[in-house]
Amino acid sequence: MNLLKRAETKGFEILYCILSKVYMAVGKNLSEEKWKKIEQIIRYLMVGVWNMALSYLVYAGLLLLGAGYSLSNLGSFCFSVLNSFICSQKFVFHGTGKWYKMLGKVALSYVGTGLILQEILLFLWIDLLSVSPFIAPFLNVCIITPLNFIIQKVWAYK
Repeated sequence: MNLLKRAETKGFEILYCILSKVYMAVGKNLSEEKWKKIEQIIRYLMVGVWNMALSYLVYAGLLLLGAGYSLSNLGSFCFSVLNSFICSQKFVFHGTGKWYKMLGKVALSYVGTGLILQEILLFLWIDLLSVSPFIAPFLNVCIITPLNFIIQKVWAYK
């Protein structure tokens, strides 16, 4: 087992111990089923943080090169879809379907959330509420991340 995998396993073991003690402290039991759901959400959030960091670098880089926020969002979107699919498939959902069908579903779901909803929210934050275009994507994460998790869990990776 490589070093990264051992660290990941140990990290989740520690987290499981902490959460099971918290559950016991409030008189509840942390079942294996509950833990699997919690672990999947944590993995999704970890992939999301990684994906957001990388896609933000693409977005900010394009802004700094003179592209407007819409073109920067499009470039960031294209990068983000592929990166998210690879990371989520490997670390979160472990889909069993054909990879190209799952990628198509992920891309389609991201068109709805990563392009359409993201663009609407960017317009709201930047043009209507005068939020900095460098800050607006972080506000979007709070809305889009839970929505993407649900879409991917119940549809894209099936």
